[in-house]
Amino acid sequence: MKTSLLLSGIPKIRSFIYILAAFLTAAGAAIAPAEAGPAMPAAISRAMEQPALAGDASLGSLFPDELEIISKSGGNLDQKARLKLAAVRRDHAKALFRFHRSRQREDALELALRYANSARELDPSDPQGHLLAGIIYSEMGEYLFAGIKAVQSFERAVTLAPGVPSTRILLAFAYLKENDRDDALEQFEEALRLDSSLVSPRIVGPMNLCYIALGKTQIGEDFYRQLLAKRPETPYLALSRAVLLKHDRRLDEARGELNRVIGWRHASGEDKRYARELLRKIVEMEGGR
Repeated sequence: MKTSLLLSGIPKIRSFIYILAAFLTAAGAAIAPAEAGPAMPAAISRAMEQPALAGDASLGSLFPDELEIISKSGGNLDQKARLKLAAVRRDHAKALFRFHRSRQREDALELALRYANSARELDPSDPQGHLLAGIIYSEMGEYLFAGIKAVQSFERAVTLAPGVPSTRILLAFAYLKENDRDDALEQFEEALRLDSSLVSPRIVGPMNLCYIALGKTQIGEDFYRQLLAKRPETPYLALSRAVLLKHDRRLDEARGELNRVIGWRHASGEDKRYARELLRKIVEMEGGR
């Protein structure tokens, strides 16, 4: 994605596509474990032929590891067994989600959701279950109330683990999908306060759109200035700040940021070309002087 696309005036539909693509990229990174997971495609295919999974703790089993836990408990799950079964069902939900991603199987996605919801019923205090459900709901597009349920799931995950910035970023993108820019911006900012290393063009692009749409450009300028103090010589941060300064007609300050980017040896050619383009527009705003 070009820097200029991230920072300039993006038409509404293109901004939505960008936000959705960025959200799903973040979601995929959050849900994919290092290993393939316990539910392999063959096992999943067999499981998909079984009766639909209900969303309660006493349901039957589709996978052997679940059956083992339920059998050992005699069908009466104590707290230890419930937590163990919840962990297993989270793993299967992740595997089913990846199976859906690789095969575009909507029935796998629905089954992944039932597994995720069962896991968080079994262990409602674990933020991972709510995070997982939020990611799956977010994948469901126009499914009835999926966007709202994604927001609610991520909100619960943030409540249980407020210090995890990546969850806040996912919540921010979910808010954006529901056109809630104020809450999205709050979550983006808090995530970057917790961990400034997460800053990237895919985050500051939507943030700039929010700052401008909400009339909070000065807040954005100050926030980027604070980030630049932590992460100096970060071209897309300086360019983002310059866009907001230009929007507010603080042209000398904008020019200073852009000239800094042009002078940075590590800035890409694309960053420098975009900086020069913004400088040209500033000259036009000043009447060609």
